[in-house]
Amino acid sequence: MKRVFIVIIIGAALLGGVFGGLFYWKNLRGVWPVLKSPPQNITKIIESTSTSEINTTYPLVLPQDFSISIFAKDLVGPRVIAQDPQGTLIVSITEEGRVMALPDLNGDHKADKTITVVDKLYKPHGLVFHCSYENCYLYITEANKVMRYKYDTKTFTVNVPVKIMDLPDNGHSMHTLLIYTTLTGDKLLTKIGSSCNACEENDWRRAKILISDLDGKNTRVFASGLRNA
Repeated sequence: MKRVFIVIIIGAALLGGVFGGLFYWKNLRGVWPVLKSPPQNITKIIESTSTSEINTTYPLVLPQDFSISIFAKDLVGPRVIAQDPQGTLIVSITEEGRVMALPDLNGDHKADKTITVVDKLYKPHGLVFHCSYENCYLYITEANKVMRYKYDTKTFTVNVPVKIMDLPDNGHSMHTLLIYTTLTGDKLLTKIGSSCNACEENDWRRAKILISDLDGKNTRVFASGLRNA
């Protein structure tokens, strides 16, 4: 009886090991770089390494005729990057509640400085420009709304804030934007993620891409069934 019991335990352990191995192989392969700290700070390596030494000292292997360098640093969790009409990069800093400009005025492929375009925002994320000869507008998603600002390409400042639409805040709150050109004119696409991993949504806007006029009117569903597009 004791021998049978031992055999059952060993068999269960082997079976558990097999299922555990299959689960790891299917779901957890490649997870270790996420769980442990990187062995080297690549930004420090980039700053201290000459171009000729890149492929011998980097923890990355670059293809022939490719190079890597730092454009801007000391940004706290940059999220979405957009390019204004003059080519300046604008980035949302969600954690700090602001949007910043990274001008490269001398064309050396490095940001000369960082400029706060607008701050005191509520989890800003998505950015998109819509400009004409007369005006240039910067659209910004916050966790609970889409805002539009009149944007000055020379001073990297904004004014005339207008709320375009409200957005659901609870759950997934990182909304993104895109200008979509149609036969009837430019439209605004707004992505709204789901509030959960698997549930019936109570808010009709969730897990969808919405399309609207540029002023937020005539909002309707463009695509649905998208957990987090």
